[in-house]
Amino acid sequence: DFFEPKDILNVLDVEPVVFEEQLQLWEWMAGYYMCSEGEVMAAALPAHFKLSSETIVVFNEEFGEDFSALDHDEFIVAEALLIKRELKITEVQQLLDSAHVYPVINRLIHQKVCFVWEALKDSYTPRKESFVVLNPLYRDEDRLSDLLNNWGRAAKQMELLLAYLHILKTEGDMTFADQLDVARIDFCNFGNSLPFRIRIINKFNANFDHYYMKITDASRIYGLEMEHILSPNRITFYTDGGTLVEEHIPGLPGDVFVDHYLDLPETNKTRFAKEFVKFNERCFVRLLGDMRSYNFVIVSTPDIEGYQYRIRAIDFDQQSYEGRKSLYMPQFFKENNRLVQTVLTHLNKESIEQYKAEERSAMAFRVAAGRFRLMELLNIMSRDTISPIAKQKQLAEQLNQHCHTAAFNRCTSMGQILKLHLKYMLRENLKLIQEKTKSLKKPVYQPVQRNIGK
Repeated sequence: DFFEPKDILNVLDVEPVVFEEQLQLWEWMAGYYMCSEGEVMAAALPAHFKLSSETIVVFNEEFGEDFSALDHDEFIVAEALLIKRELKITEVQQLLDSAHVYPVINRLIHQKVCFVWEALKDSYTPRKESFVVLNPLYRDEDRLSDLLNNWGRAAKQMELLLAYLHILKTEGDMTFADQLDVARIDFCNFGNSLPFRIRIINKFNANFDHYYMKITDASRIYGLEMEHILSPNRITFYTDGGTLVEEHIPGLPGDVFVDHYLDLPETNKTRFAKEFVKFNERCFVRLLGDMRSYNFVIVSTPDIEGYQYRIRAIDFDQQSYEGRKSLYMPQFFKENNRLVQTVLTHLNKESIEQYKAEERSAMAFRVAAGRFRLMELLNIMSRDTISPIAKQKQLAEQLNQHCHTAAFNRCTSMGQILKLHLKYMLRENLKLIQEKTKSLKKPVYQPVQRNIGK
């Protein structure tokens, strides 16, 4: 059978829109890329040269409303465009009661009454995930707690929850799982993560531990890792997909300590002031933000003479996120004013500088000890988008001023800013550690020369 060509219904253009040389090029391209000449033409021609049913004709506002120079069909289409602002080809066909509307549209385009906008068909289907949403009836904290603590017929859910928490403590070893039980689950309405607090109890001796289940986010994970590497504290946490489980960090919330314990006679304010200076320096060096009094706890330990204090961060979602340098210094938050006043009252300037230097030295030793893990973490952070570009540029500018350099301008991510900031803040201490390490490699005693004969 021979190919039967279709009839030519309309000649759209008076003059050719392509020339012989272009047709020859299209023929060559079709052979080179192994496709049809029609596919090459569809890719090569501008939108208004290839009108189709998907084409949208848009009214040109600059033309105005004077349609006196248009013929009958052109006038009808132009008037409809004036009212609706845009029409599909199928709508123009309905207006003119004709399938052959392309010459009319072509003439309107040449007269600049309208222009063509071609809608692109998106064949990509986005991947969708299903989520479980909490029933609005249980958004009330008391109702939700009652629901979670009455799982009498939900043994499998309890087993799953216990298995999840066992990963934290025993790497998933379930040998002693029968000794443990979920005592209660509370919905916490503090913080921006709105976590669940879970109490795991030993059935035989009533000892219990607390855990928090939160939504995972990058800044929080980076903050937990940095705390584990660069602080004197160890952090236990586990992530799985979008879920984060953190072991409870014991201590008195900072705001509670300030209101009820700071002014007690047994509180050693000088020692506490020293610890706050160190905590303030540690937060700034590692760029941990938003350390208001309710975002850290005070651990008080009885000692030979009086008490020793340690301040521990408990919220890490502002790791390397903020743009203002002052937000990485706890001393500038109004919630910490009484702690700052305690420092100014009990420490002189020289002591403050001494304790800051001591903390930087301790952090430098931790960097040296965990350098491989830290470098891998910083490299991951450098490739990640942790904070908006505006905050990133703002922090880079302020750290340039602080460190008297322009090096932070080269940073393209918060991870790179943190890496460079650690280098500037700890480089003198790291240099001393390197020199001491080199001296330890030298032999203490000269080797003994022995004549063992021929």
